[in-house]
Amino acid sequence: MAAAVQLGLFVETHWKFHSQEQAKKICVPGFEYIIIAETDKEQVRANILSKMFECTHPVINKQYTRCLMAITKYDYPAMWPGVTGLVQSALTSGNEQAIMTGLQALFALTKKYEYEMEEDR
Repeated sequence: MAAAVQLGLFVETHWKFHSQEQAKKICVPGFEYIIIAETDKEQVRANILSKMFECTHPVINKQYTRCLMAITKYDYPAMWPGVTGLVQSALTSGNEQAIMTGLQALFALTKKYEYEMEEDR
């Protein structure tokens, strides 16, 4: 369980950084940022929904949702346009666990637009 919390915190804190210059611009002096390689980000995006589906522990699933909220905040729609298709497939699958996963993913997607101005949505 501690690993799931650590993953959620790591993704939430470091997912936004994509270059040294950008990280230095938005970080306070002394903050030790980590730039996650794009290949690693692709692996996470490719597997997070399936891991949410396989997971039966609610606390761990909550951390996956936390990760998904951070990922969609920074990567949707530009870097991850296919997530809506994955969510739709999960919601229409007829499988109870898949529907729950789809609802959690849909929640994460809607959080991206919660506080944005209407013209930016």
